[in-house]
Amino acid sequence: MLDNILPLVKKPIRYTGGEYNITIKKEPVIRVGIVFPEVYEIGMSNLGIKVIYHMFNKVKGIQCERIFAPWSDFGEKLENAEITLYGLESKKPINDFDLLGFSLQSELCYTTVLYMLELAHIPFRSSARDNDYPILVAGGPAVLNPTPLSPVFDAFVIGDGEEVIPHIAQILKNISRNKKHERLTEISKLQGVWVPQIHKYEQIVKKSTVAELSEETLPSPPILPICEITHDRLAVEIMRGCTWGCRFCQAGYVNRPLRIRPEQDIIKAVEKGIRQTGWEEISLLSFTILDYPNLLNLIRRLNEILKKKMINISLPAMRGELFSEELAILLKEIKKTGLTFAPETASEQLRCRLNKKFSNERLISSTRYSCSNSTSLSKSSEKSSKGISVKGRNPFLSIPISTNAAFNPEIKFKTFAL
Repeated sequence: MLDNILPLVKKPIRYTGGEYNITIKKEPVIRVGIVFPEVYEIGMSNLGIKVIYHMFNKVKGIQCERIFAPWSDFGEKLENAEITLYGLESKKPINDFDLLGFSLQSELCYTTVLYMLELAHIPFRSSARDNDYPILVAGGPAVLNPTPLSPVFDAFVIGDGEEVIPHIAQILKNISRNKKHERLTEISKLQGVWVPQIHKYEQIVKKSTVAELSEETLPSPPILPICEITHDRLAVEIMRGCTWGCRFCQAGYVNRPLRIRPEQDIIKAVEKGIRQTGWEEISLLSFTILDYPNLLNLIRRLNEILKKKMINISLPAMRGELFSEELAILLKEIKKTGLTFAPETASEQLRCRLNKKFSNERLISSTRYSCSNSTSLSKSSEKSSKGISVKGRNPFLSIPISTNAAFNPEIKFKTFAL
């Protein structure tokens, strides 16, 4: 049936599976689905689901598969053909799986969760699902307030998933599918897990936290997508957590404490990942990349390894005030790369209130370093009014400056030549 449907939809490659480095087991005892309620290109850019996929598939007898939200054209074809939403690895309907783990990145995906459950012929409410249906678990940033979705999910994982995955895997193997309540009872005993029907609303749940970024938190081998995705590169997490305490930033608080991956482990992961995938760009992931101890030495060592293969290094968005000219020179050594500075606001007074205490002069200085060393793009981002992307032969930086008080909505633009 799929052979008849796929030629009729846009980007059918989203729904075929068969990527390099996926895991397919013969006659697994347990089937687990990692559900990302976004389209394939966005879902495959998420490092978290790749880590979970890797950890479940390391357990003997468990087959973990990926499920992404279909675009409306394919969803309509599935409904018309009475085909249940399936896992990419086996093409088996996901309502036959033992457990479905949803990664919820924001509240905006709540309706997509319901859409996917409808396509999978799974009742929305947990009270309507008996032993014939899989256990539904939710994790990710959006479940820090799990109560709005408590009627839907059987359990919520609060915090780092890596800590509870091995325990959940063993529970699924030790207790049969027709004993769903017993499975949930055992899962409810794990730190960082809230089971609404057992804990009710009185239970205080302490989040799950991994003590260190070990090799277990690296997906190996990384799955190589078969089409272009949003972040099409090898991603290596080098730090987790943040100590700055910006007052608007949820992630900076809930992902504490700060954990740092050793430099040698990063280099090993990059070398191994490039061999296994052939990607032409790597991304070093962290909330505050410029805080990594001896970052300059790390990039210097990576350049020595990657230069022969012309593989460049990209960095995530950064505060900007710690960016140096030496770092700009190192980043352009192999290929031109893009940079994003995130000051949040042009008002120094507002930045102090947000706990981002650095001057506009320091931001402008960082931008000059990036432009003078020929980085391809320098961008200043804002929450209330977007900054100006600068690119080209005569780059400049435009920052909105408040004319009166810090909260005055009247904004003018001050242009600094670089």
